[in-house]
Amino acid sequence: MAVDELARVIHDLMEGAVLRSVGRAAGTGIVKLFGTEGELIIHIQCPFRMVRDGRILVGSADMNFSLESAGDDAFDNFDTLYDARVCDINEIVQKFNLEVSGVSLDGAGGLVLTWAEELFLEIFPNSSRETEAWRVFYLDGAHYGYPPHLI
Repeated sequence: MAVDELARVIHDLMEGAVLRSVGRAAGTGIVKLFGTEGELIIHIQCPFRMVRDGRILVGSADMNFSLESAGDDAFDNFDTLYDARVCDINEIVQKFNLEVSGVSLDGAGGLVLTWAEELFLEIFPNSSRETEAWRVFYLDGAHYGYPPHLI
């Protein structure tokens, strides 16, 4: 699948989907939305961040920082700065019906989802290595991602 075709498919999947939660499974960022066919999931294996009003709310690098109260196994126990930030984000997300209002995909796999209130999810592959950067899918549906030929 060519990147321009992927951009159309991703736009059609994401436009209007409602943000449900942000989390992780090991080092993979997970964003869950509710789309036209049910739960829509993004697995992110490259750098990403959520930004609101020019402020980074959470970034993938936050997984590298333990909370002060955490021990040596903070990452395994979900006691990182990332985990604390997404907990706060998820509390807010549950109170609002945040629909995706914009979707853009560049030729190098950079994906940006936009919600109201100046909220963005920015996903930016940063490796020249042939490896999956991100994928979008419904549980029982087709999977799409970048680079397209690896999915």
